Amino acid sequence: MDPAPLTFMDANNYVSLAEVPGIPTLAIAPQFIAYSPVDSAPFTPDVVLIAAKPAQAMLIYEASIRAGASTGLANALGLPACAVLPLAISTGHTSISLGCRGNRTFTSLTDDEMYMSVPGEKWSAVLAALTQTASADATMSAHYEGHKRAFA
Repeated sequence: MDPAPLTFMDANNYVSLAEVPGIPTLAIAPQFIAYSPVDSAPFTPDVVLIAAKPAQAMLIYEASIRAGASTGLANALGLPACAVLPLAISTGHTSISLGCRGNRTFTSLTDDEMYMSVPGEKWSAVLAALTQTASADATMSAHYEGHKRAFA
């Protein structure tokens, strides 16, 4: 990697050069990288990336716990956002990125969105658990709204 961007980031207090060794990477550089919508991908994905609002991310994360794609403690990072992909692959767990400035600039990720990264081999189980998770969330939402009215 060209060190000039990292030097610029360090000089502007965006990321310290001391932080660079802790940024998640892949153990082996892939020969190819391909992107596709997950439901029409002509290949089995290594990782599924989702842009989500925090409430949606909560449901995906809860489904990940039910599906065995998370231990319940989130792997989370701020920058660089792209590191969420090797983080999920290397840990085998759903990971969260809050989205760095560079990523938000080039992808148009809005300030009210974040990323969820699910290991590809666990995606179908997470997707299956999502229906039950969303149903439970809707039930609890109605319960809490009723409970909240008692305090009005």
